[in-house]
Amino acid sequence: MSLTSRRAFLKSAVSGAAVAALPAALPAATGTKPAASRARGESGGARNVIFLVSDGMSLGTLSMAQQFRRRREGRGTEWIGLYGREGVHRALIDTASASSIVTDSAAASSAWGGGMRVANGAINVGPRGELPQPLLDAARASGRATGLVSTATITHATPAGFAVNVPGRNDEDAIADRYLRSEIDLFLGGGARFFDPARRVDGKDLFGAFAAAGCAVARDRAALAAAPKSGRLLGTFSSGHLPFSLDRAASAELTAAVPTLAEMAEVALGRLSAQGGDRGFVLQIEGARVDHAAHANDFGGLVHDQLAFDDALAVALRFAAGRDDTLVIVTTDHGNSNPGLNGTGGAYGTPTRRSSARSRCARPTTGSSTGFPPRATPPPCATALSSVPD
Repeated sequence: MSLTSRRAFLKSAVSGAAVAALPAALPAATGTKPAASRARGESGGARNVIFLVSDGMSLGTLSMAQQFRRRREGRGTEWIGLYGREGVHRALIDTASASSIVTDSAAASSAWGGGMRVANGAINVGPRGELPQPLLDAARASGRATGLVSTATITHATPAGFAVNVPGRNDEDAIADRYLRSEIDLFLGGGARFFDPARRVDGKDLFGAFAAAGCAVARDRAALAAAPKSGRLLGTFSSGHLPFSLDRAASAELTAAVPTLAEMAEVALGRLSAQGGDRGFVLQIEGARVDHAAHANDFGGLVHDQLAFDDALAVALRFAAGRDDTLVIVTTDHGNSNPGLNGTGGAYGTPTRRSSARSRCARPTTGSSTGFPPRATPPPCATALSSVPD
């Protein structure tokens, strides 16, 4: 596959070219029914495409999450587990920017979602003003249900790259307005302020407009659970980005109000599989706060949000188990921070031991970047790997 055929890989799954589904040996998810099996050797495309992206994840982050989960829970991550499974394919893909050797999320998502190399900051707008058709538009044209799930504002660069054409990623008011005019079935994430007339620059009431268009609107975890099981759905669970998983777990208020990425993935898969029917669906699921923690060199936030993403991956794998009609893609768009260990003692030869020592770390997160007020004191950070019982 050439470096310029990024989108062809996704389109091949949507249009019916032969693809490899995940192995059928995984336990089936509750409530899902395998599609009728095709005859051996028969070429068939993926009816359903689940595209999971851990935004800003470096290989160091993947490794640290694996080590942390092994030592804390006695099991590895779903992602690393895929490397040893029969029937899983690995590949490399080029998401380079047209304007910089350092790729941002807008250019990377446009590479997948529009099939074009664009400048950093642009979403599916080419260097000469080209406007490629976003992937979810093509999926809708084929009769598939479509959805976006993110722990960032749902109008952020990565979800928007599958859905709209805008010259600047920061114009999230405009992106929300484009969502209203789209036929995308489901939006779950943060970013309530871009739909709220009291917060939008133009004063438009997009919550009211979505509701008037027949779209259910959920503003917290309870409302998400109570939402009608069919029809379009807009769920925004924070004014800005959703809280870091570590912070959510430390707050009873946030735990009650904000769904996890895995919970949102479960809702999205249930709804879209029902709405897509025989035509199928295309869903993007983004673990966005991995990137934000990496920018802040926030090791605790980084590892815990990577593990929350891994839990969402587990939901997707359970859905795909036993089916021959579902393609699951798990990837990252660019790597930030790249944490690692220089050893676990005074020398490289020192073995990792159990210890009662605990560590705390402060994080430079603020209300402006997270949608939540600054912390007065830092919460417990990720426990040092050498401090967690084997």
